[in-house]
Amino acid sequence: MFQKIQSYLEQDNTVKKYVSYTLDLEEDHAGLLYDYYEGIEHLEELIQFAKEKEIYISFFVQAKIIEKFPEKIELIRNNHFELHLHSYSHSLRKSKDRIEIREEIEKSKEIYQDFFGKNPKGYRFPLGVLREEEYLILKELDFKFDSSIFPTIRPGYFNNLNKPLMPYKVGGIIEIPFSMFSKIIRVPIALSYIKLFYPLHFLKKYHFSPLVFDFHLHDLFELSSTKKLSIIKRLPYIRKSKDGLVIFLNFYEKLKKEGYESINISKIYKKIKVDNL
Repeated sequence: MFQKIQSYLEQDNTVKKYVSYTLDLEEDHAGLLYDYYEGIEHLEELIQFAKEKEIYISFFVQAKIIEKFPEKIELIRNNHFELHLHSYSHSLRKSKDRIEIREEIEKSKEIYQDFFGKNPKGYRFPLGVLREEEYLILKELDFKFDSSIFPTIRPGYFNNLNKPLMPYKVGGIIEIPFSMFSKIIRVPIALSYIKLFYPLHFLKKYHFSPLVFDFHLHDLFELSSTKKLSIIKRLPYIRKSKDGLVIFLNFYEKLKKEGYESINISKIYKKIKVDNL
């Protein structure tokens, strides 16, 4: 069972609000195309953009990318962006047994440790699919927080309508869920949805904090690899495909005007006060 916790951010009496921009650094289109990495070619452009606009990005990196593109990971580290883990293979299978899950997380952790010389703090499961027992694996492997849960429903994958919208504790791990459009309209505040439902996200004024934003390189940049997807799988990426970076900047400016400060997700974790943590 999950345990609702009180957050420093919720108790803060100031007007300050926080947003964490989290990017899943993975194979193109979440692995729908096996072993395609065209999006990685745009990483330097994103980093320069983020530095110019003073946007803190928390990267959740697929460990296979650490192996295949160590120079890209070094680029992220040298520019002082934080990195957490996003599995090894980014498997699209909807479920695995516990042994497979643990082996996947352990392999990811070992690759991270070898590269960075320290333990990772955060983890993100592919597709937002995880079971309560898998938090125990993260706890056993000394992770501090997870950020995988979409508090909404995706038929065939998960039904998280009963999950809290704010951070909570489960299995000894802090879950920092993705933010939704509202308590009623459970549409994620993510660049893919902002592009799909443009300009609806721009019509709402946000008040809650922390806000966890999700995006990918294929949301920001138009990739030729998109054309290799089947027509059905390609549809979510077609709308506003050339405008991803501009729409992201406009949404960032919108939140900034509403008083949101961009911070790393690890700072959100540190601000959370939990009894006996």
